[in-house]
Amino acid sequence: MIDKETILSEIDFYSSLCENYEALLEEVPDGKIYFKYDHNKWRPFIRENNKEVYLSPKRNKALINKLLLKKFTGLIVAEIKENLCLLRSLDNCFTDLYQMDFMEKIKEFENQKGHGFKVDTFMDISDMATINQHNKNSHLAEDESRWLSSHSKLNPYLPEKRIHRSPLGTMVRSKSELSIATFLDLKGVSYKSDELLILDGHEYYPDFIIFRKSDGKIIIWEHLGMMDDPAYAEKVIHKLTAYSRNGFRLGDNLILTYDDNGSLDMTVLNNIYELMLK
Repeated sequence: MIDKETILSEIDFYSSLCENYEALLEEVPDGKIYFKYDHNKWRPFIRENNKEVYLSPKRNKALINKLLLKKFTGLIVAEIKENLCLLRSLDNCFTDLYQMDFMEKIKEFENQKGHGFKVDTFMDISDMATINQHNKNSHLAEDESRWLSSHSKLNPYLPEKRIHRSPLGTMVRSKSELSIATFLDLKGVSYKSDELLILDGHEYYPDFIIFRKSDGKIIIWEHLGMMDDPAYAEKVIHKLTAYSRNGFRLGDNLILTYDDNGSLDMTVLNNIYELMLK
């Protein structure tokens, strides 16, 4: 149910998120990265002093990663600001339904039916909250079960690369993905890996699609393991743009991780769980 408190909470959440990402943008280097087909492959460039400068993936790996992060973060900030504008408009025109309205409806029902029960002792607000939460949890459990039992096709690209097995049997391609899958298994998080997701008529295969048990929200987790490869990075940008167009937003229902040394910090995984998956 939407109420004033929920709307204000969302405004606070997106305002904080916007501040964090704008602070991140202040820390990244100047310049705008772009890719063009050159010497028979896609190569990254940046424009400096009106001159086009090639970025070598070997010598400029860290800079390429930061500029790509800057490019996508800019898209996210624009989406967040749009959400904030809509939420503030909703807050200005939204009117709460109060408990008294609900109790008056019960009294009207009592008078019509003549059951004679005492409305004041029939149900207080804490009873209503408990019952509603119980019903919500039951529905979520049913939704989760249906979601887990429905399977889409697996990514057909190089299936022989799925050589790492998580504790609960999920097969993944890299040691970093194995760390994530193992972590999700140990935390009891429901997820699918490398399964088909159709957006705007196009096929995508997220590293992980997660069903959050607390509210049934679907969350995508992408691990970006080859951002020093320009062709891979370009595909990632297209995929993340499609995610953003379809309502998947960083910090809300989209998780992005990447590593430079082939490993993931467990502290990072725990922070992600606490913030987005509980």
